[in-house]
This record gives sequence, C-alpha cells and structure tokens, in this order.
Amino acid sequence: MKKQPDFLAKIKQDFDLVDGQARYEAIDPGQSFIVQAPAGSGKTALLTQRYLALLAVVDSPEKIVAMTYTKKAASEMRQRILEALKEVNNFTEESIKNENLYQQNTWHLATEALKANNRQGWGLLENPKRLRVKTIDSFNSYLVQQMPLLSRFGSQPGITQNAEALYLQAAREVLNEPSVVEQSLHLTALLNGNRKAAEKMIANMLAKRDQWMPLLQVSTNQSDKALNLALQQVVLAEFQVLLLDLQPIMQYLLNAKDILIQVLAPSSAELDSLFALKINSKMVNDFKVEDSQAFKVLAKKLLTTKGDLRKTVDKRSGFPVGSAEEKELKKEFLQCLENIATADIHGKSVKALAKLAQLPYFEYSESQLTGIHDLFILLKNATAFLKIIFSQQGETDFIEISQAASASLGEKEEPTDLAQRLDYQIEHLLIDEFQDTSVSQYLLLKKLIAGWSKEDNHSLFIVGDPMQSIYRFREAEVANFLDAWRGKIEQFPLKKLNLSINFRSSSSVVDWVNNTFAEVMPKQSKIAKGAVSYTKAEAFSNDEFDNEAVQLNWSVNQPKQEQIIQLADDVCACLTNKQSEQKIGVLARTKSVLTPLAKELKNRGIPFKAVELERLNNQQEIQDLEALTKALLHLGDKGAWIALLRSPAIGLSLADLAVLLENKTEPVWQILQQHETEKFVQLSSQGQAILNSVLAVLTSAINHVGIIKWSRLIKETWLALDMPQALSDSSQIQNVEAFWQMLARLEQSKTGLTQLELDKTLQDLFSLPDDSPESHHIELMSIHKSKGLEFDFVFLPELNKSAMNDDKELVSWLYFQQEGVRQVVFAPMAQRGKKAAEQDTSLVSFLQGFEKEKHAHELDRLFYVACTRAKQNLFLYANITVTEKNFQQDKPATVKEDSLFNCIWHLQQEMVQPLLQNLLFESKDIAEKEPVFLVKRLAENDSNRFANFPKQEVKKYSHLNSQNSILQSVPSEQNLMVTEVGNLVHAFLEVWGLNGLPEQLSKDQLGIIKQQLMSKSLVGESLVEAEKRVIKSLSQAIKNPKIVWALSAERKQASCELELTSRGMVFDDAETSSPQQQVLQQHIVDRTFVDDNNVRWIVDYKTSYWDESFKQTKTEFITEQVAKYQPQLARYGSLLKTLDGREQCWILYFSYLDEWVEVSS
Repeated sequence: MKKQPDFLAKIKQDFDLVDGQARYEAIDPGQSFIVQAPAGSGKTALLTQRYLALLAVVDSPEKIVAMTYTKKAASEMRQRILEALKEVNNFTEESIKNENLYQQNTWHLATEALKANNRQGWGLLENPKRLRVKTIDSFNSYLVQQMPLLSRFGSQPGITQNAEALYLQAAREVLNEPSVVEQSLHLTALLNGNRKAAEKMIANMLAKRDQWMPLLQVSTNQSDKALNLALQQVVLAEFQVLLLDLQPIMQYLLNAKDILIQVLAPSSAELDSLFALKINSKMVNDFKVEDSQAFKVLAKKLLTTKGDLRKTVDKRSGFPVGSAEEKELKKEFLQCLENIATADIHGKSVKALAKLAQLPYFEYSESQLTGIHDLFILLKNATAFLKIIFSQQGETDFIEISQAASASLGEKEEPTDLAQRLDYQIEHLLIDEFQDTSVSQYLLLKKLIAGWSKEDNHSLFIVGDPMQSIYRFREAEVANFLDAWRGKIEQFPLKKLNLSINFRSSSSVVDWVNNTFAEVMPKQSKIAKGAVSYTKAEAFSNDEFDNEAVQLNWSVNQPKQEQIIQLADDVCACLTNKQSEQKIGVLARTKSVLTPLAKELKNRGIPFKAVELERLNNQQEIQDLEALTKALLHLGDKGAWIALLRSPAIGLSLADLAVLLENKTEPVWQILQQHETEKFVQLSSQGQAILNSVLAVLTSAINHVGIIKWSRLIKETWLALDMPQALSDSSQIQNVEAFWQMLARLEQSKTGLTQLELDKTLQDLFSLPDDSPESHHIELMSIHKSKGLEFDFVFLPELNKSAMNDDKELVSWLYFQQEGVRQVVFAPMAQRGKKAAEQDTSLVSFLQGFEKEKHAHELDRLFYVACTRAKQNLFLYANITVTEKNFQQDKPATVKEDSLFNCIWHLQQEMVQPLLQNLLFESKDIAEKEPVFLVKRLAENDSNRFANFPKQEVKKYSHLNSQNSILQSVPSEQNLMVTEVGNLVHAFLEVWGLNGLPEQLSKDQLGIIKQQLMSKSLVGESLVEAEKRVIKSLSQAIKNPKIVWALSAERKQASCELELTSRGMVFDDAETSSPQQQVLQQHIVDRTFVDDNNVRWIVDYKTSYWDESFKQTKTEFITEQVAKYQPQLARYGSLLKTLDGREQCWILYFSYLDEWVEVSS
C-alpha cells in the first residue's frame, strides 16, 4: 500500500456514523475505491473531499478528471470545491474546531489544496476552469477534438438532441441498397411486407447501436459452432437454476414420471426421453442436454397450456379409463398432482416447471442462423449509411461521439498516442453515478485505465448506487456497476466501500423503505438479469413527527375525477400546514398522470412548478396557430386551410365549406380567390360576410411572404384575424406565448421554419412553467427527473398505472461472461401475422424473458428512487379496478403487472382485502364517462367581429410596430428599408449594452450589417441607402460620449430591451384600450439604468432620417419628433414609476443625426 500523505493525520474518523470508517478511507488519494452510496448518503460531499485531497498531492490540477452525467451535477461539484477553497480564510485552526466534523475535515483538506494552489501558482480561484469536472459527453467531445483523424471526424460536427429523422433516413437507404436486397426482402417478409415497420425497427436499433455494435464484433469472431456453444451454455445455466426451484416437488416428479411411463404409447419419443431421465438430488450438477426433453414432457402432462397445475386428467391428456389398471393409474396421477400442490406452497416450483417447458432448444436452427446473419448485414450497412448521413448533414449524435472517442484511444493491445498521452496527463479519475454508464462508456473507461496499475500514481474512484439505476431507456446498464463491484475493472483493483447513513429522510421513512424494499428487491444481485439486491440504510436523523410518516391510500373502483380531487385536497392541506421553506413534490412514472392534477390545481388558483409537463399540440389554440402557420407556409396544404377556415375565430360552417370544396382537386386558396364567382353566391349570408372579412387579411399576409420574418407575419395575421378572441383564460395566453417562442427558435435554427420541422417541434411543445416565487412550493415532475432531488413531502399518485410497452426489436440479445470470456446469444425477430404460429418462437421468448426480468427489476428500483425523495412524509395512492364479473366469481383482485403498485402488491393484498367487502357496482347507464370536449366558437351572429382590431390582444409596444399593423397594406420598398434600418441599429445597441462598445466597426460587423439587410429582401439602391444609414448611426454612437456613458457596464440596475407588461392601463399612444377590457400589453424599453444620484434614466433610440433637402430645419424636425415620441416615453416612465418610484430622466437618441435630446417629463 502507498504511503499516506502527512496531512491525512489531521483528518478524523466520525465514530458516530456506522459508515464512518468507509467515509474516512475514501479520502485517501493513494487508494482506488468503488463506493456504493444509497439515496441521501451524501456522495457529493464525499466526492468533494476526495477531489480536495487529490489537489493536495498533484503537481497540476488538470491531472484530476471528475466525470458525471449532467451539466447541473458537474456545476454543483465544481461549485462545492470552489466554496471549500474560499472558506479556508474564514476560519483558523482554533475556530474551525467549533464546526461539525465533516466541516473540519473539509476545511483541512481545502487548506492543503489551497497551499498546493499557492505554491505552484495554479490560480484556481481566478481560473476555476482548470478544475476538470466534466460530463461524460463533454469528455468524449474533448477526446474527439484531440485526435480528429483517429476518431474519424474531421471538423467537429454539431450534436443533435433528436436524430430520429437521420436514423429513419439511414434505414430507408439500407432498404434501397441493391447489395443487400436479399436481406431486405427477408426482413420485410417477416413483417408481412410492411416496409414502414421495417424502417422504424432499423431506426430504433440505430438509436441504441452502442449496445449491440460491440456485441456484433464478438459474434463476427464466432463461428456458427461457437454461437451454438454460447446458446447451449446460457440455456443449460437457466435449466440448472430452475431445477433448484423444483427441489420441493422432485420426488413427486419422479412419481409422475413412473406413472407416465406406464401410460404412454410404447414406441413414442416421449416415452424414450422419460426412460433416459434420472431424477435425483444430484441431477442439478449432472444435468444433461437430453434431460431437457423429458422435463418438457413432464410439464406438458402436469400443467395446462396456461402454465397452471392441472386439476384433473382425461383421455385427451393421455389417461383412458377403460380398465381397472388405467383407473388406478389415473387415481395415482391425480394424487401426484395433489401432492405437488401441497408441497409447492408459494407456487414457485410450478412456475419453474412452466418456464422450463418453454426453454428453447440448445442449438440454433438453420433458419435462425440465416436470420441472424441477414439482420447483422442489414444493421452493419445501416450504420455505414448513418455515418455518411451524419457527414453530409454536418451533425451527429452522442453515441457517435462516444464511439469516436473510444476509437481515438485505440485498443488495449495497441493504444494510440493520445491514449499514451492521457495515461500521463490523467493520474486520478473520479466517476459519479456509475450505475448509469452505458456499454460504450464502460468500454471507454477500460481503455483509459488499460495501462494503470496499483503500483503507479494512478487512482480510480467510482461512486454510484445500483439501487438507483433507472435509465435503461437511455442505454444505462447496471451490470457495469455489478461487474466493477467484484473488486476490479480488467486488472485494476478496487476496494469496495459501502455508505449506509441516510442524511435526507426521517427515521420513520427510512424504516418503512428498509422493511418494504428488503421484500421487493431480489435477495441476490445477478449481472445477466440486472438484479440488484437491497442494501439497508440507517437514518442519521431521529426526528419523530406527530403524523404517520408514510401514508398508504388504496381504493377500489374509485372514479378518476374523485382520485384527482382527493389528491388535490391532500396536496392543498399539506401546503397549508407546512412550514414556509418546505417543499412538496408530486412525482409520477408518466406525465399523463400529473396533467389532470395540474389542471385541478390551476382551477383552484394554486401555483406550482412543472417543466415540460403539458404537451400543447392537442390544445385548440395551438392547433389553430398550427393551421394558420401551415396554410401560409404552403398554399396547397388543403388540410391546414380547411382547419383554418373551421377555426373558432373564422368559423365557416360545414355546409358552406362543402359548397366551397365541391371541386376536390382545386387548392383551397385558389378557390378563395374566386370570391366573385357564382359559387360564393351559393354560400350563406353569414359565410359570405366571414369570407369577405378574412380574405383581405389573408391576401395581405400572403403578399408579405418572403418580405418579413415568418414569426412576425404569422403573429400579426393571427391578431388581424381576431383569433385572440377565442382565448378564454390566462393559461391559453401562456400557451400562445410558448408557440411564439417556438417559432422564433425555429427561424433561428439551421433548417429554418419548414412544415417538417414544425411538425417535429410541435411534438415537444410544452406549456411554459410558472416561475413565480409562490410556484416553488409545489413541484410536479416525472420520477426519472426527480432523481438527485429531495422534497419534504412526496406524493406518488396512480401507482397502479402502467406505461406503454417497448417496441419489438429486430434482434434480441443476451450478453454474459463464461469463465472471463465475453459471449453473446442472439435471437432473430420472429415472423409476424398468420405464419407466426408455424414458427418456433421459444428462443425469442427466452431472451425477451431476460429482458422482461431486467425491466421488472428496474421497476422496483424506480419505485425505490421515488420513495427515497421524501424527507418527512411520503403519500402513496393506488386504485384497484375490480370488474363485476370477477367479483361475482370470487376471483382475487389483481393489479397491472407493469405498474409500480405491483412491486408491493404481495405486501399490500391483505390491506386491500377489506375494501372489497360489500363492493357496489354502478349500472352501465350511470357509470363514469370520459368528458367530451367541445370546440369553442365565437358567436355566429357577430358579423362585425372583424371591423375592429382585436379587443383581447397582446400588443407588443416597441419601435417596430407602434404604427398600424403591417397587414394594412403591403409596405413600399422605402418603408421596408426604414423598418429594417431601425431593427438593425437597435439590435447592435442592445448587444453593445450587454457586452460593451467596440472602438470602431470591424470588418466582420460591416459584413454582418450587409448580410442582415440583404436577408430582409433589400436590393439595389435601397440596400445601399440602408447600409449607409446603419453604418453612420452606429459609427456615431460609438464616438458619442453620452452613449458611451449610458451603455457602460458601470451603470447600476441597467437593462437593454427591458420587457414590461401591463393590464387594463390606458396610455395616450394606445389605439383602442380601456380599463374595462383588461387588455394585456407588453412594452419594450431600449435602455434604462439608475445613476449615482438615484435617478432612473429611460433612453429610447430613434433612427429618424433628415437631410438638407427637407423643408424643415434640423431643429424643427427634432422638435416634431420629440412631440411625436414624448407619449411613448411617458408610457415607459409611468410603468417604471410604479416599480421603483424614482425621479426620472427621459432621453431620445437620434442615431442618424447623433442628437442626444432630453425630453421633459
């Protein structure tokens, strides 16, 4: 063992903690550890101490690399390290003794780290980026950048968060590839010719290729004989496991065998297999492949097709009863069945026999091998096509970056120069949340430490909790942690440490979790099946609360709305009784569970925080905006135009629509342009009035396509069509705002606003979260997102709810190790449709059984994560559905197998039983029905609703549209030029207000000015003039001392483009507002700040143009402009006065004239 650093003598072990010894050992920088840190055990604090200890012994901070999974976690770790270093000067050797032992130890470690920092001139406090705390994805990107050729990337591509479209494109390419046409036909035949399904399945495989690509490499190196050997080993191993479960009934199986030998036909294959079977206590170790068939015969005779133990037998099951001897054999066999039922108290043996009967044969069939090889060829080619598509698009996904990073390190036997350089550069590696590593990430780690040994200066510190491994859908593989937990990774040794103290939860919550999950999770961990055994925790806190810490709320056949109301009542009661700083978390497996609660809380006026909870693509106001956007994007989009005409604001009747669309092939917009034809006369008077009103707006909008930005065009068209009138509450206004933000993002994206991108983005459009201080008392989120968080009160609703099943895979696989050698078993996808019955699917079912077990174990862990978020109280809810038919037949209540409630159902059945007494069933006529949502339409008799500008609008007051809507008329080229000059000057001044003024306009900035003006459709003389005005305005602003002063970073409480909102306020420059209308208005202040005399300055930029040819003098022109814009400044002043009440100074800065004018307030 390496000699410990001298400073560790100052570190004290906390003997009050049962895991104090482990926490003390983990700090030693000379040793390598794998630490299991359950929920609430303070692993981030331990990582911080470890990092500080390492800083004290290295000669460069870059030699320490800490990796975690999220930017938030990386930021938190870096912040804790820096805070510890900054705290050093706040204490002395004496004063630190007054703090707790953890703080004392952290201070001593930080002191040593700071000494190293000062001694070697690192400057960590001034340059914290030298602390290499990274996400795993950012570390992969770093490796790729170091060796672009070896990683097979040239210039660094962009990383897309959603590569589904690229996966589908690669799938289509491979199915069209002539060289693999035979394999493509084979796949589509399995799917009964469904090419779309084939494309989707290949795309799904590409999305998780980091899982199967390493396994393909293994299989490529194996012959068919080796593949058969791997299959035989895994099936044999499963047989032996099941045989152990058969031990309680083994004697009765022997009796059944003896009886069946006398009953079966003399020349049958079943009889031959039973004769060869030797049933005894030693057969688990002596089991032969040939024995499997005999057990399948036994299972067939003893069990029903559903896998239940038979209650009787007859001629159909091989037991004729003609003679006395046959009757006696039947009687003995029935007694044998009764003995099995008696001996198998928990039904475990019968289940094992049923599983045993379904096990596949020990060898691949020829068709299975062909299927495997064909699918491998398709997948390899699909991967190649995906690489080409990534290159063409200039973007990639995280998997590709991870694989490229691995390639940049070479192989263990042949490391690259980069791998050897990193071996020198990285001495100490810390990895957080190790249970969430993927197959490819684990492989990367092995390559990084390939040259390490315990004798050199390297150390590895791995922290995680396999009980919290819940991200298999992101390719996380808990087997990686279990593999490392054996005490080494490859040949590099790791000492195992267990943390057991829970600093988060009350003792009552910890006790309940211990008692429950010791019965829920498996007794032993199993790598191949992703099984993780439970590790008991001990509460640090002895807090006892008056109310019951864990409250179980089970119900039977409770109507859905009653469940929501009960949950909302409980949350509101908790909100009323809790202390101000305490938080409530409502967690669910799926967002759909939380949506009804969110609506109920909104109806009650209870603010809450929920990020990406409510999808908006099904909301009426968003569908109306989608129809408007698509109609303007593509005049031939018939569906969009029909939806727009039927939207609540326009409201054309179905009868009128039928008249319009009599010619089914003609585009809708083309028909609308023929409004003077006889067809329009056939419309109702209401229909004619509607179309006469909207056609002017739509014509003007279409004439503006390509002239102004899409987002502005769509928004002003929406306003001009009076579509805000259909909004009935504030949540709908917020939803519309989310749509505008989405449009703005799309416009700025690489692809721009297209129908395809709009469709994709709408799928992930969510309502905007409430960010008010009051909303932070209650948070609604998925369990997966809650990991790493904690709440004083946790509510878990609808535990009986199941999630959608995963799609079937092209290839099923099982990875395992036999005597240290990596092996894999594959099963090709089975035939779908009518021909499926002709195919042996036992191999697919067998491997999917492993997958199902892995899923079930992860479900247990997901439930554990949810429960361990609670600090003080935990509230659980589940409603069991019992049908009248099952109740009358006295069938036991059951829960959904794929639900969280199923995890604890065996512990809660007795508690539910009393709820089933005297259960009443409603008649079908009065049973609960799903509510019917009707489309809200504006009043049909409001024929003048287009006469006025929208009454319930969101007016965005600014320099851009203080005049009439752009849709009143097509702008002249002169007006367009004036508008875009103003936009661009404002944009530059905003950026300079945030980042500082340049000394002069650079070549790059001059190029940007021209490019931006050209993108706004300015050409010829208009472009030249606009460019001249912008450059003159900005050049003068840079040199104007008053502007330099106003935009200085020294200004207090400064803002650029400050957005203010008012409701029901009347302003002199407003068009149609009144307090009674409760108009919601937005205002943008160009620049505001507070000076040293506590005066609020309001500066508004104007690009007004004047030259010597004007009849007015310059002074007269400025006086006129001041009079024009004084009400606008008054509006800003009034709003800011209500906020801070300060004395104000109003300024108009005319940039083209370089005039700074103080306006009287």
